[in-house]
This record gives sequence, C-alpha cells and structure tokens, in this order.
Amino acid sequence: MRIAACVFAAAMTLPAQTFTTLHSFSESDGAGPAYMSFVQGFNGDLYGTTLVGGTNGTGTVFTISRSDAFASLTSNLAGGNQPLPGLILAPNGTYYGTTYFGGSHSAGEVFKMNAAGAVTALYGFCPDPSANCPDGANPVGGVVLATNGKLYGTTSFGGASDNGTVFSLTTGGTLTTLHSFCVQTGCADGSQPEGTLVQASNGKIYGSTNVGGAMQSGTIFSITPGGAFSTVHTFCSATNCADGGTPVAGLTEGTDGNLYGTTLFGGSGQSGVVYKLDPTTNTLTTLYAFCSQPFCTDGSSPFGPDRGLGRQLLRHDSRRRGGRRRGSFLADRGHGL
Repeated sequence: MRIAACVFAAAMTLPAQTFTTLHSFSESDGAGPAYMSFVQGFNGDLYGTTLVGGTNGTGTVFTISRSDAFASLTSNLAGGNQPLPGLILAPNGTYYGTTYFGGSHSAGEVFKMNAAGAVTALYGFCPDPSANCPDGANPVGGVVLATNGKLYGTTSFGGASDNGTVFSLTTGGTLTTLHSFCVQTGCADGSQPEGTLVQASNGKIYGSTNVGGAMQSGTIFSITPGGAFSTVHTFCSATNCADGGTPVAGLTEGTDGNLYGTTLFGGSGQSGVVYKLDPTTNTLTTLYAFCSQPFCTDGSSPFGPDRGLGRQLLRHDSRRRGGRRRGSFLADRGHGL
C-alpha cells in the first residue's frame, strides 16, 4: 500500500497565497493524515481522519472549526484500523468512512459516525471461505452515496481472484459484491482499485484500477447501480503511454459533465498526466503531462486524493520522523480550486 499526497494547479493564475499551519499532530491526537480529503459538516466544521495515532494507535477522526480550532473527535473506530480516505456526509447528517485494516475479520470495514463522533461498524470485510475473502478485503478508497440511497465502494484485495471488488452496501449494513476484478483473461478488467468511486450525472458509477488492463497499467471502469460492469479505458494504450499509466486516484466530475483524473506514471515525461474522460463517448484526452518543464518544476507523479475541496484550498503533508508517521496541514482561506 502506497501513501502520498499532491496538490496541483494547471494553467491557472492565482493571487498571492498565504498559508498558515493550523495544527501539527503529535501521535496522541493522531498522525499521518496521508490520503484523506476534508468534508465540511452542516455546522461548518471540517472533518478529517488520520491514518494512525490516537488512543489506540489505529487512527482518529478530527475537526477544524470555522475559527481554525483543532479538536480530536474520536479514536474509537468500532474496531477499524487505519481510516485512509476520509469521510463523506449523507443528507441526514451521518458520516461514512472505511478502514484498511481491523473490523470483525481484520480485513477492513465500512463505518458510520454521527456529528458527535459516535462510530458504529456497518460491515466487516472477509467472511471467509476460508480466508479467501469472497466479499473483498482492505478498502483503500472510501464510499460514495449513490442516488438510490446505497453506498458504493471498492476493495483492493479479496473477491473471486483476490484482486479486489466493487460492492454496494445498504445503510443498514447489507453488502452485495457487484464485480470481482481480474476475472477476465490477463486481468483485462483491471486489478486492485484504490481510488474512491464517483457517480456521474448519467447515473453510472466510475472508478479506476491502478494495475491490470490489457497493458497492465490500469483501467477506468464504469458500473451501473445494479452491477453492469464495463471497462471504459485501458491506460498505456497510446504510443509511449502518452495517455498515462497507473491511475491511483479516482475521478471527479466537472461542471461540464466530463470526468477528470490523474495518473502516477506515463505521459510525455513519464511522470504522470491529468486526463479528461467524456462519459458519452468514453474518449480520453490527455490534458497535461507532468515533468514537461526542466527539472520537473511542474511536478511529478500525482497521487490522490481525488475529491475536490471547493472553496477551501487545503493541503496536507505526511512524512516519517524517527520511525513515526506525523503530519501537519495548511490552509488558504482566500481562494478555491
């Protein structure tokens, strides 16, 4: 499992930016906010997660108030361990998230949380036979609440071939495995999804796998809420991988109805790309290739997260110090993405 973060802006001119460190983690209040995006609650506070740290060393949920005050909300994740992707907020005020480890079978879980920080496990992955984990294991991405009221997500392992799954989950905790990856010859349908899914305006749910596909460099897939699966694009299918390769992050839908994402590798500089996918024609367009400037001053290898931050431009930075994950986050209250 790889953990990193990157924020970029392409073809944008912004006024001068002033960044302020709001909080530095110290293990007891969490550590390593490495893969998450903030979600804003109905009270205006920002909710986030840390990978580790807290009372049990298994991660935390924390808040930042509108006055920039930090509060550790809970480190009791109902048996879950390492909440990688952050939370989503449902219209009824319930927060949902996933953990990579822990849960009833130690293979990760989906949980829900109220605004006060009370966490309840919804589903623990890996009901046996016998530990091949047919329902999936180890979700890296979070869940998305679809228009039918169900949660949709992926696991990176488990399933029919132990290469991950797409699942739906009722808010009451009933899970359905919709697709197991690498069931096609040569893993043509992709393998090991990591990014959070997105439901597009056309009603389909889109995601990516960071390996697999005909070129073994990842795919974009779509799936209907009922489970009809389709591979939409295979990366590295263009000459010299000009279309990119290894899309670790998921996709996000723009106001123009197109889907946007990044890849870790590929492009003219072999350092990743920003791409656009037209969901009507399934046409992928490479918008920008990183490392196009001398010494890669434009950046290299973008790696999640995949959810936009609206009017709050926030960036988190995690690193190891003395063998421990710590981290801090920065905020610019003045400008949006």
